[in-house]
Amino acid sequence: MQRRDLDKRKANVGKLKDIISALRSMAALRVQQSQKPVIGMRHYREVVAGSIMRFKDYQEHMAQTAEPSPKELLIIFCSEFGFVGGFNRPILKMARSKATEYTDIAIIGSRGNLLATEYDVDPVWAMPMSSEHSSVQKTIREIAARLFQAVGEGISSVKLIYTEQRGAGGGRIMYRSLFPVQVQDLLLANKQEELPLLNMPPTQLLRYLTEEYLMASLSCAAMESLHAENHGRLIAMDQAHQNIIKKHDQLEHLSRQQWQEEITTELLDIITGFMAQK
Repeated sequence: MQRRDLDKRKANVGKLKDIISALRSMAALRVQQSQKPVIGMRHYREVVAGSIMRFKDYQEHMAQTAEPSPKELLIIFCSEFGFVGGFNRPILKMARSKATEYTDIAIIGSRGNLLATEYDVDPVWAMPMSSEHSSVQKTIREIAARLFQAVGEGISSVKLIYTEQRGAGGGRIMYRSLFPVQVQDLLLANKQEELPLLNMPPTQLLRYLTEEYLMASLSCAAMESLHAENHGRLIAMDQAHQNIIKKHDQLEHLSRQQWQEEITTELLDIITGFMAQK
């Protein structure tokens, strides 16, 4: 490869490095923006669950109202865009392993929907995933509308699969039951407190808290997934940035090496001509 071609290639790699740097900075900003909402949604979900657990007859109430049916809905949260490495693949693998003949699968995230056919996952419906934390609630309202419609059509249980990011390590795939509500799985305090004074019938209040817990759990799952997606994109962009730097350094080294060879060749030609004249 000629040095002129090497210089062009090095310039193109430099432009690509600038693009990857911008994407990495954007991903880092998104990680910071989604971190606080995730903590807030976790806390709110636990507060609502704690309120439900103060009803000592909650489990009996759910057992009386639950309708036995093998049909279930599995909602999986994937990424909306690419550049996330292997973020979507373990989610789709778990969805395939958890699904049965009675399972309807719903995919949140366009990128995951594109990869679904590779893992023999056939969703009954799919919708885009929010790309910013400020628009998550709009997505949750759309999911909730479809969810309540599915429950009205005979779905007796709803499960969630999403990625939860804890610290700087890798994400953890979560498989959580959304409906029927199983708040005993959460580590909650004051489970044995007496029921406080109420301004509405306990059944009506319990129904309201249950709906609120479903919305809080959906919101928490969506925020967790968005936060993990941004974190995965940050790691992918950082690795790509490091690889591009190495490639740019290799091209720089090769360009200098060829430049030295050209100078050496010119010096040898001068010396050879001088010796021939002498």
